[in-house]
Amino acid sequence: MDENVAALMGLLYYVTTPKSIFIPEYSNLHNWFFALMVLCLLRYFGNKDSEGRTVEGNLRWLVLAGIFMTCDVLAYPSMVLVFLCCLVFLLVHRSEKKWKELCAYVLPCVASAAVMFTYLLSYMTPQKMLEMAGEILGEGSHQTTVGEKLLGWGSSLGEMAMILLCALLVSLGIRWFIEKVWKKKLPGLLQLPGMLFFVIVFLIQIWFWLFSSFNAIYPQLLLMAVSLTGCYIYLRRDKTERLFYELILLAFVNYFSVLLLSNWGPMLLVTYLIMGAVAGLVCLGDYWQKENTAGKKAIQILCLILVLGNAFSYTWLILGSQEYHAYVIQNVRGINREGLRAGILTDYMTAYRYNNNLAVWPEAVPDGSTVLYVGPSQFYCMLGEHKQASPDTICSMIYDERLLDYWKINPDRYPNVVVFESCYGDIAQEGENSFIWNWLMEDFKPAERKDYPYITVFMR
Repeated sequence: MDENVAALMGLLYYVTTPKSIFIPEYSNLHNWFFALMVLCLLRYFGNKDSEGRTVEGNLRWLVLAGIFMTCDVLAYPSMVLVFLCCLVFLLVHRSEKKWKELCAYVLPCVASAAVMFTYLLSYMTPQKMLEMAGEILGEGSHQTTVGEKLLGWGSSLGEMAMILLCALLVSLGIRWFIEKVWKKKLPGLLQLPGMLFFVIVFLIQIWFWLFSSFNAIYPQLLLMAVSLTGCYIYLRRDKTERLFYELILLAFVNYFSVLLLSNWGPMLLVTYLIMGAVAGLVCLGDYWQKENTAGKKAIQILCLILVLGNAFSYTWLILGSQEYHAYVIQNVRGINREGLRAGILTDYMTAYRYNNNLAVWPEAVPDGSTVLYVGPSQFYCMLGEHKQASPDTICSMIYDERLLDYWKINPDRYPNVVVFESCYGDIAQEGENSFIWNWLMEDFKPAERKDYPYITVFMR
């Protein structure tokens, strides 16, 4: 592979990986360990000599792949489906050392999983593990039934399929019109199979970035398009890159496994296909270089477009910080000045409220406090130097009996400060029918109340 293309593929993974790649949060841990496992498998099964011939790999890469697979399952338990998929691959793979390879991969998985399970048992009984699993599965969208999830997935996947099908039909129509009606050829690199299709998909993606109601980094239609194109090339055009075709399939299993436990739907999780897209680019680049002398240049340009496109979309996300980005750009009236969201452009009131809360926070909430934050603006709970009293720092915060269960397990997390979002003392949760308000008055029993413009602080 050309070094420039390889470098662009690495950069593409970096700028596309969901959320912030440097934050050790569970879905990012999954991305890291899945990528590490895949790279170890490639180092073993894709090992080649200086002349490009496939040679026997070192079993240590399979051992490492097995360990990373365990870490992946611990970060995202549904990744056990990926583990089973890898087992099938090893069983059907033609090799004189099949059983040795299988043991090198599976035994480290089992051994490392046993070590982790033993560690958990050192401070948590199996019964408590099951209770905690129930707590997790009962939170947020995990309460959705399988039927409702499948219905939602079908709608989202159908929408993506229709967009890609329309793009394909438009590209075929343009090619037919130019070549059959005008009796001319498409210009330059657009003659390569699939290139016009990718251009149209990218233009659709730009429209999504600028004008749709989606978050700025979604939907990553090109990643889905490149992955599917890689499968098509292997199945119908060129059987050379079997290993990367299997990697694309593994990426789709990974995508489905993430869907099973995620709060988000298929359209918002396309970025989890990044490893499949990279494998698709390998299949596509190999095929293009065989078909056309400009194939090498074309794959470089496609990779560069993907990198710059994703870099732009993340920049757009940071600048906009909202879902309706065209609206934000038209209505920018303020900027967050300091703190964890410094530099984000937004509308006047959002920026004013953030800057005001940031200014009063040191006075309102003493450093070192254990704080329960109540309100929809989750990031405010990360202001200042304090301990978080709620188990939810990423997903939707919970304000019901589950909080009491959490504090029973973790008494050191019981709050001594409660902060409510408010508007000059008016608190939305105040009232007899509010669980969190009743808990505040009957259990917490605040000794002091301080009202600020957009937060109200209660202290014991």
